[in-house]
Order: sequence, then C-alpha cells, then structure tokens
Amino acid sequence: MYQRYLILALLFASMIVMPVHSEAASIQLNFDFDDTLVETKLQMEIARDDGQGVSALLEFDDQISTSEIRAIESLGIDFVRRGSSIVHVGRIYSVIAYNVDSIKQLTSMGLVRATSGSKQYIPSITSSMGAIHADDVWNNLHTDGQMINGSGVTVAVIDTGAAWLHPSFWKPYPAEFDFIQSGPDYYVDLDNDSIADPEEGPILTVIGQTGQFISYASDYMYISSDGTGEFDYADGDRWIGGIDSNSDDNIDLGSEKAVILNISKVAILYDQFTSDVYVRGVNLTEAVAVGDSHSSQHGTHVSSTIAGGQPGLTSYVGAAPGADLIIIRSPLNSADILDGISFAIENDADIINMSFSSYLGFLDGTDPEDLAVTEAFLNYGILTTAAAGNLGTRNKHARFSVPSGGNNSVVLDVSFEPDFSYLSLLWHSDDRDESIVLTPPTGPDIPLGEYSEIAGTSFALDTDELSAYVFCEISPRGMNNIIIQVSEDDHQWLDGDWDVTISNAAGDDVWIDGYAWDGSWETSHMRFTTQTSNFYTISSPGTSDFAIAVSSYSESGGSITSTSSRGPRIDGAPKPDIAAPGVSIRAASGSFLLDDTLWRTKDGTSMASPHVAGVLALIRQAEGNDNAWLDYSALANGAGFSYSEIPSNDWGYGLCDAASSVMYVLNETLSTDSILSDWAILDYFTTDIDEPDVLPDLDIQGLKMFQQSNTVAFAIYTDGNSDFSGTDMLSIEWDTDSNLLTGINGADILLNLTADNLDIFEWTGSTYTLSSLVGSWWQSSIVTFLKIDGVTTGIRGTLVACTHNSTLTYVDSTTSTSITNHWRPMVEDVEMMMSEGDLTIIIDSFDRDSLLGVRSIGTSIVSGDLSILQTSTALAQDSYEIAVNSTLIVSEYVNSLHFNITSDTETLHLPLVLLTAIATNLVRISQASLDNTVVRTGLLFSERITGSFSVEGHELISQALVAFRHSTGLWFNFTVSGEGVYDFVVAPSGFPSGEFDVFAIAKGSSIPITEMQFATLTLIEDNTLIVVIAGIAVVGLVVIYAFRRFSERRGIEG
Repeated sequence: MYQRYLILALLFASMIVMPVHSEAASIQLNFDFDDTLVETKLQMEIARDDGQGVSALLEFDDQISTSEIRAIESLGIDFVRRGSSIVHVGRIYSVIAYNVDSIKQLTSMGLVRATSGSKQYIPSITSSMGAIHADDVWNNLHTDGQMINGSGVTVAVIDTGAAWLHPSFWKPYPAEFDFIQSGPDYYVDLDNDSIADPEEGPILTVIGQTGQFISYASDYMYISSDGTGEFDYADGDRWIGGIDSNSDDNIDLGSEKAVILNISKVAILYDQFTSDVYVRGVNLTEAVAVGDSHSSQHGTHVSSTIAGGQPGLTSYVGAAPGADLIIIRSPLNSADILDGISFAIENDADIINMSFSSYLGFLDGTDPEDLAVTEAFLNYGILTTAAAGNLGTRNKHARFSVPSGGNNSVVLDVSFEPDFSYLSLLWHSDDRDESIVLTPPTGPDIPLGEYSEIAGTSFALDTDELSAYVFCEISPRGMNNIIIQVSEDDHQWLDGDWDVTISNAAGDDVWIDGYAWDGSWETSHMRFTTQTSNFYTISSPGTSDFAIAVSSYSESGGSITSTSSRGPRIDGAPKPDIAAPGVSIRAASGSFLLDDTLWRTKDGTSMASPHVAGVLALIRQAEGNDNAWLDYSALANGAGFSYSEIPSNDWGYGLCDAASSVMYVLNETLSTDSILSDWAILDYFTTDIDEPDVLPDLDIQGLKMFQQSNTVAFAIYTDGNSDFSGTDMLSIEWDTDSNLLTGINGADILLNLTADNLDIFEWTGSTYTLSSLVGSWWQSSIVTFLKIDGVTTGIRGTLVACTHNSTLTYVDSTTSTSITNHWRPMVEDVEMMMSEGDLTIIIDSFDRDSLLGVRSIGTSIVSGDLSILQTSTALAQDSYEIAVNSTLIVSEYVNSLHFNITSDTETLHLPLVLLTAIATNLVRISQASLDNTVVRTGLLFSERITGSFSVEGHELISQALVAFRHSTGLWFNFTVSGEGVYDFVVAPSGFPSGEFDVFAIAKGSSIPITEMQFATLTLIEDNTLIVVIAGIAVVGLVVIYAFRRFSERRGIEG
C-alpha cells in the first residue's frame, strides 16, 4: 500500500524547477541586418517564385566551412553543385533560394550581400595576328628550348560553346607521313607500307579541291573513311595538314609530307545546359553533337581567335596556337558565369576570356561577377580578359550633371520595347536627396520619390503609361542605382519621348549616367535623343578591377572603332585596359559541317578580347611562374601604338603587342646558347651603314643591347660571318660617366674579343686594368654575342662598337650612342596583412635597367568616388611597406588601394584593389577554449559552462558573443565582456540535453562578422541525486506513517 506514496513523491519531485541564472546576458539569434543585404531584384524574384526556387549569388566576408554549408542548407537554401563540388569563386557562392528570411539569417555567418543569379549577359559581337606581333613570337622566341606559342597554358572560354570538331582546334601529331597515290585519289601512308589502305584515305578537302596540288591557306584536307565528301568524325574521318617545304603556298601530294591533326586543343568541354563534362582522353569523343549554342557561332569564333590553327598549315592562326582550351558552353546568366569562373579555377585555367556584356548593375567593379574576376586574380593568379562593350555611337548611354538646388533631364525614346528592356540610372552622392520623375509622352508625371527613401527597396509601377518593376540599390562603393525594367508579359512602356528628370535638392552637384537597353547593340527600341555620350560605357564584367577590358582597334583606320565602348569606368577608374584588333576578324565558323564554310568574319570587342587572352597565354608560358602581377605588368608595359601610362579612355595602355610584352618576362637573350631569333624582337640600339670597302666579317651593321639587373648582353651584327679566333678584334667601348677624358675615347669599360678570348678592362684613373666583371661570348651566324655579369644595375652612358684588324687599326665602328631607359617598371608581388591593428601592404617591384635611386612607389587609399583618403610615396625602394589605419578599411562603403611604380621617366599604374576582402582579416579569433566539454544539468546541480577566447583587433568590435548551436539547429547566444580576452560563465538554464557546437563570435558595425567554432559541448541532464533524496524522503514518510499507524493501533488495542 505504501508503493503509491513513493510514486507520487517522485512525480512531484520531477515537476520542481530550480531557479538557475546566467552571468552573461542572452541575446536573440538573428543579428541586425541592413535592408540592402538582399538585392531588391532578388527579393522580387523570390516573391514571384512558384516554389521552384530562385537563382541567387551570396557574397560572404570569407569562404565558408563545410559545417556552415550544412547549417545554411538546413535553413532551406540549396547550394548549387557541379557533381560533388559546391559552385563558388572564393567567397561568392551560387545557391537556389526560396525565401528572403532564410537569406537574412546568414548574417551570423558573414553574409555581405545576396544578389540575383539571373542577370543576362549578351555576346559582344585576313588574320590580325601581325598587328599584335603574335606571329613574331611563335616564329622567333623560345623558352626552355620550346617555341613560345602558348604551350602548357590553359585558357578557359566562357561563351556560347564551340564547334570543337573544326580543324582549327586540333594539334599535329609529332610525326610526318608520305602521301601516296592510288588511282585518281591520294592517301596518307600511316603505316609506311606504301599501300593505300582504306583507313588512310582518300584525301578530300572541305571546299572540294582535287588533284595533286592543294592550296592550304583557307582550306583543310582530311582522310575520308567513306569518300563521301562530308567530314564525319564519328565515322573515323581525321584532319590532316601538309608540310609546304618549298613555301609555294601549295601542298604537293606527290612530293611533300603530311601531318595528322589528331590531338584536340579542347582539354575540357563543360556544357552548362546539361551539366555534362567531357574530358580529352576520357570521354570527349562522346561530345560529337555538342557544339556552339549561338546562331552566329560566337564562341567558336572567339575560341579560334585565342588558340585556333597551326602555324604553317593554315593562314588563320590564333594568338596562342599551342594553348589548351577549356570550353564552357553557357547560357550566360550571372549564376552561370560564376559557375564558369569556378569551373575554370577548379580545372587549373591560367586565363579566362569573357566576350560578353551587361549594363544591368553598378558597373563600378562591385557586381558579383566583377568581384569573382577579382577573386580569381588575387587568390588564384588567373587573368581575365573581357570585351569592353560595343555601346559607342548607339545612343544608349546619356551623361549629364545636375546642379545643387536644381534639376536636369534627358529624353528617352521608346518604341516597341521587348521584354526585359530597362532604363538604369547611376550616380554618386553623399546625401541621396535626389528625386526622379518620369514624364510620359502623354499623361501625368510618374514620380519615383527621393532616393534616400526608396534606396534598398523594389516596387511595381502600374500606370496606363508604364507598368514595370523598379529596383533601387546602393553598391559597396556607394554608387546609387535605380532600374526600371519591363519584366512581365503584361508590362508595357508607352511609345514616344519620355523626359527623365533628376532634381538635386542640396549638397554637391551630381553626374548622372543613364543606360537604355533593349536586348541588342544594333536595335533602337530604347535610346536617348539628348545628352548622349560615348564615354563611361564600359560594360560588366570588363568593369571588374582586375578584368582586362579590351577595346576594338581597326587595322585599316589605325584607330579605335566608333562603336567600341569608351572609358573611364563609371566611377572614374581608368578603363579600358588595352586595345586589340576587332574589325573584320576572320576565324573559325561553327557551321562548317552544314555549309562547308570554314571561316567567318566578325567585328566588335568580342573579337578583340580573345586576341589579348591569347597574348596572355604567350606571356604566361614565357614567364613560367604563373605570377599574375608580372603577367599583367608585362601586358601593360608592352603595349605599343598609342601607349599611355594611365589607361586612356580609348586605347587603355595602348595597342596590344605580344612580342614586346613577352620580352618583359623572357631572359633567353642572356643564355649563352641564344641565337638570332631570340634577339629578333629587340630593337637595334644603333645601326651602321653598309660599307663596301670593309670586309663583310668586320663590317658592323648594327648593335642590340639587353640588360637584366646586373647582367648586360650585346649582339653585334656584321655583314658576314665573323671570326675573332685570330688576330681580328671586336670591341665595345662603354663610356659610363660621359667624360671623354677618361680612357680611350672616354671608355670606362672596354671589352675586347680576339683570339677566341674576351677580356674586360676598366679605367682606374690612369690606365686600364683587368676587371672583376665576368664576361662570356658566343656566335651565331652573322652575330657575335658578348655578355657581362656584375655591372651596376641601371648603368648609363654611351656605347661604341668597333672592329680592328691585326694591326689593331679601327676598321669599322658605330656612332657613339647614349644608353636610355628602355624597360618600364614591373610589379612582382602585392601582399597584405594585419599588423598591430593596421593593414600592412607590401609592394615588390623591379626594373631591368634602372638604378634603384630613380625608383618610386606611390600609393593612395581612395573612396568609392576616388577621393584620396591617404597617400604616401617611397623613394629608392624596390619593396615598399605601408601601414593603412583600420579606420580607412572599416567604413560605410568600401575603399580601395591605388598604386603606381615610377622608374626614371616611366610609370606603371595598376588596377584598384578593393579593401573589402581585407577587412575580413582585421579581426581574428586567435584562441578559444572550453574548460569542460561535458556539463551536467539538473535540479540540484549548478555546473556552469566556462571558458575563454581571445580576439585580435578587438578595438574594432562592438560585441563579443559565445554561442551554442544544438544538434537540432536551435541557437543560444550570450554577450560577454572583455578587452581582447573574453571569459565566459554560462548557466545552461533552458538548454536541452544533447550536443552543442560552441562558437566564439565578434562583430562590429562596419566589419564582417568573425566567428570560430572551437569546441563541442555535451550537456547531460542528471537527476540521480534528486531521485535518491526523494527516495529517502518517501521512505522517511512511509516510516513515519507506519509508526503512527502502529502507535494508533497500539492505542486502540490498549
């Protein structure tokens, strides 16, 4: 009977809740977030979504961990995967989102911005390689004994795909074969048995040439397995070329040799439409039906301009015919572009080409696609070329100023606008008191409101004259943007002239840039009729800080084409970066299997950009160390025609020059086995007239000079093969101080080559003595090479080259020529790190032929509108370390580093470097520990969760927290106090039992949130003691009760 009392006692005890308090204050899980965190266009796309999800790009302050990815996916956000790989470029991720609230919760994980992934890009639509001297590179220059033609370099092409079966995309097998004749047909004797086997022919050509002599300039031969006259790779047909041994522009099938083109230049083909990946040597042959998705075969043309053709086998050769290609066949939406960049990084691309454009965005280098390009450069050493755009003379851009306290307007002509047409307005201002009013051809004005009130919002316009969506955003650099876009079937924009009026209530004058886009460069459904401007028309992704935006050059006109977009970038940063041929570019046609048309002619910056991508492949091969800063410097410094130290609005640095740029990173001329071709690119230092009375071997024709730091080499050209093994002598007289009173003819350094011996003498004040400088010499045909090691870098003065006969009489000599600065300065590396609360930037530079004393490095920290916030200059240093106060990095809008290198009179200006990613490193959780990883909780237990963590850069944070994430996803966050070291004591009141991930978190008003998961906590609910006490109590009660009953019974019985 007493058992029921014990049970009741235990049940009662289990309902008791003992008060437990925490020494730290609890806060809510979700941190405060800015309304501009989620782009308004993305918000609207999610609101309209029917449950299928919306493509979005998430920009975090740093790359996120696997556990964070799992946590984010638990919120209902799906990361886009390519196979098992998450699609991202550095800290920018591609996802499918279903609601805005889930995205906003990601602020605790460092989300900076979420934008739409559906922005659409469009293609920016006689060999031109001679104009950029690419052919001079393949035909002359070598590195490590190999021709410089892009070999070993991989270029990724994000475009509409490519007809990869085109003969332009095949490399020759390294062997030669005989042609043999059988009846009227010719075959290739692949097995060298002089028998025409079925798999060896007959030989046909694409355009139908027949007979013994085949003109190869614009045609290709192939082995036809069935002789039908239609190339069919799947049936075994293979491309072939011929060796034109007598250079008569024809292949004589009766006497000359054949090569087999059976090595694909396409290393990987990634089809984003189907997510299929085809790899050379694995499954590429399964992609026979995968070609170019664009009606104009845009991607095929672009790809062959980069790496098409085979020198000597066709007239149409790309800039880097030895390079490998990664073809990314893309729909060209923004999420696809991020995926393409990510794929290129994962597959070790060296260069990416993007010949497409968009004006939908900020155009100041902070659009997600632009940032991905920057990440690829800074974090992976990948260079990206991009079309500058073709908006020149299209009347699709207007630019006008609005005075303080006044207004100004532009006229927009609308006519049968297609879906997704838009008007985009961009400007910088401090107060954002500007108001926008749209005045239709008929009907009332449509006011959009003051920008400060609508920034960060999106809304629908629905009037009789205009129904559209409006998106209002502010970029990380502080650029204001308002977009009015026709996006739905029932949207419409009344035809006629619209006045777009901007009012500026107060503050500074502002400049407005307007872009009207109707889906094509050529159409005029939306265009401006007033205030039009060709400047400030660079398109994204060419607007990225580290995209090499390429303008279109006309070889016939000798100028930049009228339609090529002009700089600067909308914020005033210099753009474009360089120019390349973009008119009448003839390259591979993707329709050759249908119409036997091998080649197609196209114009535009889309055609200019791949020229530069190919040149970068040549530079990277020559440079050999995958140094993106060196490669960029070489491209810029090597620019030729119309060179400009600061990229001009038309030409950028100037016309791309492959030969000059490659020489900036190539030192083969200093090798003692260099030959004439290694020196072919260099200009003559001085020349001498032909003198018939002088023996050819002593008749100097010219002198070339090459200096690399403390090594100088000379190439002396004579009229005939020279021989200085006997008594004849070759001399270099070098007057280093321009003082004719020192030494012979003022020569302070004297080089004498005679009797196969090179002696170097230096003037010591009264006589010549043997020098400690180390000399070497070698010969190649009509050139004698002399080299000196150990000279002072940047030494100048004048030079004379001369020859002597056995009597030491002067036979021939050049005129005394002054040595001038030839090479421009280069950036070798840029390193950034935090040190004692400030940002430390280290810039390493070098110059081949200048004294360190004439070197300077200038740096500035600039705001979004390029206002200078800090500036400094280092003199006579090749490595410069500067400190940037963290307040210049942690600001409302991101600032940038601008720097330049000056040597002698030459200056190299480099792209802006956004400091936003650097801000991630300003605050770092350096140490964190948990005293006990198992804590018991219960009614009579008072165990606490204790530990500590340390924060470097704690001066910048406004809140430190310790957070506990339960295995169910529930969070418990607690604010802690301290100055760099934060101790915490937390009572686990209300915590469920189970496992928790433990985080240290630091946040500030203007820095990314920093967090570290540093421990796993197990919380055990332990009520054993309660049960024991309750049992004792119940037993006691039972005993007392029993005793009382016993006493009562004794009393009754008594």
